Amino acid sequence: MHILVDKHIEWLKSQLGTALPLGDLLHKYDFGPNRFHGYAGTFHPLVVQVLRQLPIVHSVERDQVVSLNQAASVWPEQSLTQNNVPWNLARVWQASTPVASPTQFKYWSRAGRGVDAYILDSGISELVDDYAGRVIRGVQTSSDGSFEDTTGHGSHVASLVAGTRWGIAKSSTLYNVKVLNARGSGTWSGIIAGINWAVNNTRSTGRPSVINMSISGPVSLALNAALKSAVDNGVHVVVAAGNSATDACTTSPASAMQQSPGIHVVGAVNQWNRLSGFSNFGPCVTILAPGESIQAARANTTTGTVLMSGTSMASPATAGVVASVLAQVSMRPERLVRYLQNTATTGAVFVDKPNTTARLLWLNSTQIFASDVIART
Repeated sequence: MHILVDKHIEWLKSQLGTALPLGDLLHKYDFGPNRFHGYAGTFHPLVVQVLRQLPIVHSVERDQVVSLNQAASVWPEQSLTQNNVPWNLARVWQASTPVASPTQFKYWSRAGRGVDAYILDSGISELVDDYAGRVIRGVQTSSDGSFEDTTGHGSHVASLVAGTRWGIAKSSTLYNVKVLNARGSGTWSGIIAGINWAVNNTRSTGRPSVINMSISGPVSLALNAALKSAVDNGVHVVVAAGNSATDACTTSPASAMQQSPGIHVVGAVNQWNRLSGFSNFGPCVTILAPGESIQAARANTTTGTVLMSGTSMASPATAGVVASVLAQVSMRPERLVRYLQNTATTGAVFVDKPNTTARLLWLNSTQIFASDVIART
């Protein structure tokens, strides 16, 4: 339902009182009562001027093109062991430094089961065996008009979240929310529409869910407000810090955590336990995760793999841990951010940037805050 937005648009038309066309509406946003409401489209400059003067309008901003973030147990579960894994999986599971050889990854038998992971990206290839049978087509807002992944980025990310070989939450369900085109770019307006769809679908299913956004661009107040509304609706949000080697607080979606502490903002580290040279940094980064030379599924093949680097790869590792936790317990987004920070590996990563966390993502946590969780059955 877009009742509030529709009433506002009709009111605006009546106030203009001219034959001046309102413009072409591309998207309407409705995150529920007392949440983010808005719309995107192309409008005459006079219409924009009127909108900026309305007291009920929080902000009016020009839509922008954004792109991928890719640089060239306490629970009664059966513990499974995966041997000879890539360094990134071993790094997330093992707290000690350096990572022991041969590499292992231990995980819960129901890791991610019953949890939905919304991959806002370039699409998800349904040919990939690593997550076969667990992909649902959600919504498509890119200029391609197709759910296919021609860049390979979204499929790689999906594999890192939920792949049986390359992922962490090996039993979670993946939603293909395609917001980027074949060039790996999209608009904030299209991405907000994807977030809106994911939130409304979560409200409909009632299942625990996490959004992964391996995307970065200029600060957008509208995008940040949409992510805050997602968190306010109980949806967990994990975003890449960005690959510009700059303060993450000067970008979106990372800056959204300043309004919503329930957002995970993930920087990247390399095999040598150092902050990646490309990774954004600063106080908006909430945690670090492996992000260089990461092996995962290659799109449009059944078993092919490809190496990618970027905070785009660090973010889905964190989303996978979030999904694994949510399969076991119920935890509010802001509490889960603090939980991952409090159980993270410390003293393992060298960070040479000011006001930047050195906390490294760790899956094998040994304590939870009893006041924060409700065990799932």
